[in-house]
Amino acid sequence: MRRHPSLLQINASFFLSRMQAKYGQALNIAAIPVSEWSAIAEKGFDWIWLMGVWHRSPFARDHALQDPNLKKAYSEFLGDWTPKDVGGSPYAVYGYTVDPYLGSKEDFIRLRKNLRTAGLNLMLDFVPNHLAIDHPWIVHHPEYFVQASKKCLKDHPDWFFQAPSGSWLAHGRDPYFPPWIDTAQVNFFSKKTRRALIDELLNIAELCDGVRCDMAMLGLNKIFTRVWADWIDEKEPREEFWAQAIGEVREKYPSFVWMGEVYWDLEWDLQQLGFNFTYDKRLYDRLKSS
Repeated sequence: MRRHPSLLQINASFFLSRMQAKYGQALNIAAIPVSEWSAIAEKGFDWIWLMGVWHRSPFARDHALQDPNLKKAYSEFLGDWTPKDVGGSPYAVYGYTVDPYLGSKEDFIRLRKNLRTAGLNLMLDFVPNHLAIDHPWIVHHPEYFVQASKKCLKDHPDWFFQAPSGSWLAHGRDPYFPPWIDTAQVNFFSKKTRRALIDELLNIAELCDGVRCDMAMLGLNKIFTRVWADWIDEKEPREEFWAQAIGEVREKYPSFVWMGEVYWDLEWDLQQLGFNFTYDKRLYDRLKSS
């Protein structure tokens, strides 16, 4: 891998739709001709980050269809939009299985081979901080999530929702914004939760060469303590979640690459835990305001 590789982010569903229109047939992701990927490589890219490949949440889609602010935005950007165009948030993950519209696990294995033929590596998303509000773990493993006490519900009723089990679970959030109401907040201090998340990462690593980790700094012990310490029973673990996760995945896949979305000047913290690349938020802000 080059020291300073170039990465191209592609919305997987949009790109596949364009390829289907171009070739006049219902392709899946593995059936896109290698020539399309080679054309991207010839422009100087080393990596393809396929965004939004995981199974979408039915709840998140319903929410996206009903939210008046989102509907207004759809009309501004795509005047002739229909409900069929709305897929729901790719960051409210219902399950780390491939979205059926794109194909299957086997199709992604073939896609990865096609990308390598074109000289490209494949990066996929991992969303550590939260899962969809209707993820199967909500029913089968509510203990994996941050749960509310009576005081929590009284002080912050908008932070929580009631699971089918009757327990009240937290929505995913960061300390500066309202909760993401189509998501549930995982408990990074739970040993069981960490084990389950790392197992998901090991499964993802079968399909790609690296992961882009959404809001990666929220998994740091000091950040999770700051946001949730008053609402959970577990004590802060000695080991960071990312040190454990990256270490286990690299034992099986030594060359696996980690890219972290990170803010609040925490880039160095994540790099010390094993991330190969992190966002440079200060640079992005300067570019935006220049």
